[in-house]
Amino acid sequence: MKDRALIVFARSPVAGQVKSRLTQLLSSQEAADLYRAFLVDSLAQYASLEVDVRLYMADEGDPGVHLYGAQLKKQCGDGLGERMDHAFRETAAEGYEQMVIIGTDHPTLPTEFIMDAYEALSDVPAVCIGPASDGGYYLLGMSPLICGLFDGIVYSKPNVLSLTLVRARESGASVTQLPVWYDVDTPEDLRRLVSEKTALPPATMKMMRMLESRYGL
Repeated sequence: MKDRALIVFARSPVAGQVKSRLTQLLSSQEAADLYRAFLVDSLAQYASLEVDVRLYMADEGDPGVHLYGAQLKKQCGDGLGERMDHAFRETAAEGYEQMVIIGTDHPTLPTEFIMDAYEALSDVPAVCIGPASDGGYYLLGMSPLICGLFDGIVYSKPNVLSLTLVRARESGASVTQLPVWYDVDTPEDLRRLVSEKTALPPATMKMMRMLESRYGL
């Protein structure tokens, strides 16, 4: 049996197809370039962990960035819930016991949060969730495969976290919540990223310096 898998959900950094809410301030190409920076830095961060990284892309083909050893996979399903469910089932079928899903939209997420998630999955059955400030979550872990966590949830709604917690508790699993963090999806999030003066990873730092000088963030 394998031990730990990190399921990463991402898209190819193509202008007009990623970070659309940032185009209230940025051009489509700038938004895509920033997303590329997030993706590169995230994969580098995740590669430092002692886990198998499985990069599930929402679109066909190579994402056009260095994969840092991640296994390239394809998302399958009609909606986000169905796609996540498929990724967990596929990963479990390959023998993984502790499984965590995460995105690439939080460039300052502390690495220790991810490791804390795996520690929380040691006493099975278990669910670990990282609440996002928008009412969703930036991370979800389970051990072993727990069915039903994604049923009936509309992922564009602000009650995603609360409904997922209900599903997790109904499953009988122990439930652990990590500290709240935030994704960078809007111009306000960009300004928050600048105002917090947090150390940024290299690709994101390079992009943010350019955007700060251009837009006075």
